[in-house]
Amino acid sequence: MKLRRVFLPVFLLLVLGIMVDLGAIGKGVAQDSSQYMGLSFILTEMMNEQGGIYTQYQNLPSPGEGLAAGHEVLLQNTGLLMLYAVQVGDRQLFDQQVYSVRDQFLAEHVGLLYWKLDAQMQPVESSWGTYSNSPGDSLRVVEALLLANGTWKDDTYKQLAAKIDAGLKGHNIAPDKTLRYYASWTPKLEPAGYGDKVVLAQLDFAAMARLAKQDESWEGILAANLEIALSGMTEQGLFKQSYLPKQDKYEQGDGSMIQMSEVAYHLAIYGRSLGDPAATDGARRFLDFAKEEYEAKGKICGRYDPETGAPLTTWENIAVYALIARVALALEDPSFAEKIVSEKILPGQQLDPKSPVYGAFTARLDDAYAVDTIEAILTLAKHGRSEATVEEGPIHAVWYLNWQKDGYLQSSVVDDLREIRARLCPNYIGLFAITYQEKKTSSDPHRDPARTASDESLRYVISQIHRLGMGVILLTPLFPDDGTWEGAIRPEDVDGWFDHWREILLHYAELAKETRVEILLLGSELVTLRDQTDQWNRLIVAIRSRYHGKLSYSVNFWANRKEYQQVLEMAQWRHMDYIGVTGYFELTNKVDPTIKQLEAAWHHDRNGQDVVTDLEELSNKYKKPIVFWEIAYQSKDGTNIYPWNYPRPGEADQGEQADCWAAFLHVFTNIQSFKGYGVYAERVGLPTVPKMYGVMGKLAEEVLGKDCGK
Repeated sequence: MKLRRVFLPVFLLLVLGIMVDLGAIGKGVAQDSSQYMGLSFILTEMMNEQGGIYTQYQNLPSPGEGLAAGHEVLLQNTGLLMLYAVQVGDRQLFDQQVYSVRDQFLAEHVGLLYWKLDAQMQPVESSWGTYSNSPGDSLRVVEALLLANGTWKDDTYKQLAAKIDAGLKGHNIAPDKTLRYYASWTPKLEPAGYGDKVVLAQLDFAAMARLAKQDESWEGILAANLEIALSGMTEQGLFKQSYLPKQDKYEQGDGSMIQMSEVAYHLAIYGRSLGDPAATDGARRFLDFAKEEYEAKGKICGRYDPETGAPLTTWENIAVYALIARVALALEDPSFAEKIVSEKILPGQQLDPKSPVYGAFTARLDDAYAVDTIEAILTLAKHGRSEATVEEGPIHAVWYLNWQKDGYLQSSVVDDLREIRARLCPNYIGLFAITYQEKKTSSDPHRDPARTASDESLRYVISQIHRLGMGVILLTPLFPDDGTWEGAIRPEDVDGWFDHWREILLHYAELAKETRVEILLLGSELVTLRDQTDQWNRLIVAIRSRYHGKLSYSVNFWANRKEYQQVLEMAQWRHMDYIGVTGYFELTNKVDPTIKQLEAAWHHDRNGQDVVTDLEELSNKYKKPIVFWEIAYQSKDGTNIYPWNYPRPGEADQGEQADCWAAFLHVFTNIQSFKGYGVYAERVGLPTVPKMYGVMGKLAEEVLGKDCGK
């Protein structure tokens, strides 16, 4: 860390001595001998009386500005040990480190944590007469505090986290929402500025997401810095070291693999726990590089050129292996994690009883760094708790519509759902929670307590769907009271509109989490707002902090190249799980086309478009599967020409409806990027509506339900 400001002598902190009781601390640890020996080494050989953790076993002199060695004490190691203590349920160990944070590391009046203390637990002043923090280390402490608050229900942890949160926002976050790599202050606790760059390894997205749950300003911060990290990835799957916001450029750095592994780990944890596919994909690309390197050479080196992927050294590092193993566990690759643990981490433990660093994870007989051992025991603890998940299959959904507040409470609901399941065999049921706004230009979409499906009714119908063994898709369509189509709204205040939409979606995110809804859609057909990528990304960050199921959006079909280009440029797809489409594409100009003509129209529709190729391009660009969240045809002549135009006159024709469905299924069923579809729609009470979109009791039912029971 390089400091850049001026000022005065050292400010002395009062310290509280905390004696280490090894007999008590460590009882939360599963009696894994390697893990326990590593922890014992930290507690007995690397910790002073105040709970500070030495950087290194040998008491070597300080190497100077921005570096640490010997018995200097780093916040980095304190935060890592706090995370370990929460993970294994060791509250005494955790509280010991909390005292260290509160009484030694915290500069109370600025709310910032010193990144380094000397061997006497005093802050280390720079040659410019200032102190500084490391926001990545501070975020790690915040994450541990919030996890502990959730585990042990002690609000003092949350209060300390809030104090650090305020310090970070006040001093490390620039006006452009970037997290600068240090903030500095004087011994008189006067702020002295922040760094000119963002260090990617400091971007702890899981911690930011936890903060966003209680402070929504972190949503924009998270979204901005997530994009910086993802854009800093090279073709090799490695990462640049830092980003300079003013110059809008990245610095390659020294190729530190530990820093690149930290970036990947933060992406993996955020992507996996909060369901962000772009973050998960970024972490997976890094893991692919690490696996290929390991399989080809039997090791992963300590430095690589991020652009070429060429190693810049021959030495290896325990902390790198520990982080990579945790990335593998987060991405559900336990076999590679096991390989790294068994072949690199466990053999790296010093087991010579005569060694002064017995139990440490180190390549040396007489010296060890705390970070290597703490990273190793964190990985061993995580490795013992890894779990696999079940792979999901194709989506075959049916929309079950309701237009009334308590429509989903009607007595017919259970019988309706059973009948839909028996005749169409869906694995998902789609539900509406309709939202409203007064007119085309309104900026206050809202739930109407007199018309929007009540939470009570949604809880009921969701529980019935789950009891029948089907999943749930929840959508909040927008119906302006002046009859404007939701795709044509023009809010006078776009930011204000999104603030209201965020309130709506967060309400349903909480409900979806509570009721275990599998898929939540962020909206549908909002054509005039689909270019608001920053707003959508902020919304996604907010939702993922509350809801961990799948996210998508249903974009309106396109009828020309300009509209398709707009859809192709919706960068918010990166952070969703599926690319969703409302699939009312205009197929032919014929009133009664053959199935072959309808199939051909998906490659050359009445507007001259190759829709199949468009969808494959869209899928390939964002590495996401395609789902037609809504697709339907009316049972009347010419429905294929304008499937979306339900008032259009035409004679009843169940045959054309059935043929359209048959062509659709034949074209898309074997396309790799195609994930599934949602049949629009059946209604509460299952009324038969001639010439409308419902399929039950019509020829189309035979097409869509032909594989039931198979």
